[in-house]
Order: sequence, then structure tokens, then C-alpha cells
Amino acid sequence: MAAIEQAVLDSDVVVVLVGRDWPTAPVAGRDTWLDDPDDPLRVTVRIALTSGRRLVPVVLDGASYPRGACLPDDVAGLARLQSVALSGDSSLDEVLVLVRRLLAG
Repeated sequence: MAAIEQAVLDSDVVVVLVGRDWPTAPVAGRDTWLDDPDDPLRVTVRIALTSGRRLVPVVLDGASYPRGACLPDDVAGLARLQSVALSGDSSLDEVLVLVRRLLAG
């Protein structure tokens, strides 16, 4: 987990990709990544939130963006962030929205 923490702390922005099965995708030995506080994705989001790193959620292909009540307390702040939507049919304008968010300081 130290490597994940260092990678997040060394980053200006952290992008979290939210797919259709994102909150419910099974992970080996657990029901979902949300069930394990040491899951690498959950650790990444938690560190980004607590360290003040910019976190940009990107919702893919019409996935539902999670609500805070659906997330564990340590990553519930993710639900309060404005997301960017992209799909396989994304226009250049949609991609530019993401690029602008990534470049914004």
C-alpha cells in the first residue's frame, strides 16, 4: 500500500474510471472492492480524498454514478465530486471537457 500512497501523493490529479459494474464488480475472495478497506482502488480513492489531491471521476458508457450512501464512509466523498461522462461514441467536445478538467489547476 505504500507504493499506492506514494503514487497518489506524487500525482497532480487522480482519475477514477467508473464503469457499469464499478460498485458491484466481484473481486477475488470478496463480494466487491467496497468490502475490503485494503483494496487498491479503495485505498487510491481514500488517499486522494484525504490528501487533497484533485480527483476526477470519469463515468464510462452510461454507468450510474455512485451515491454517497452506497459507498463506505472513507470513500463517500467521491460521490460529491462532479464527474465527466464518456462513452465509446464520445464526441470531441466530451473528450475536451475531460482534458480541460485534467488541465485545470
